[in-house]
Amino acid sequence: MDLSLNRALAGYAAVQKNAAPVATVADKTTAPDAIGFGGGKTDGKDFGTVFREMAGDALSTMRTGETKSLAGVAGQADVQSVVEALAAAEMTMRTVVAIRDKVVAAYQDILRMPI
Repeated sequence: MDLSLNRALAGYAAVQKNAAPVATVADKTTAPDAIGFGGGKTDGKDFGTVFREMAGDALSTMRTGETKSLAGVAGQADVQSVVEALAAAEMTMRTVVAIRDKVVAAYQDILRMPI
């Protein structure tokens, strides 16, 4: 596994330790929004809370994918559930990377602003 991915996952794990417990992807009752996390409702929460919950959801999805793949290798899970969990984990990772790229680009734009 690549070093930057390990650092990112460690960061998400640290965020999740400080987050309130979140439901797994299977427990969601709302339709996913454009970026794949929850129903897009913030219920008046501040940005930090929403971000913490999104990071918790992402970490939960990644853990579910890992657990399902290990169960599949051991022959304890059917192929369809393994593929679904891995597809959700892949989509989550792509979303996290896209958000990270947007944050880095915004930061670089701020650095380039004249004073």
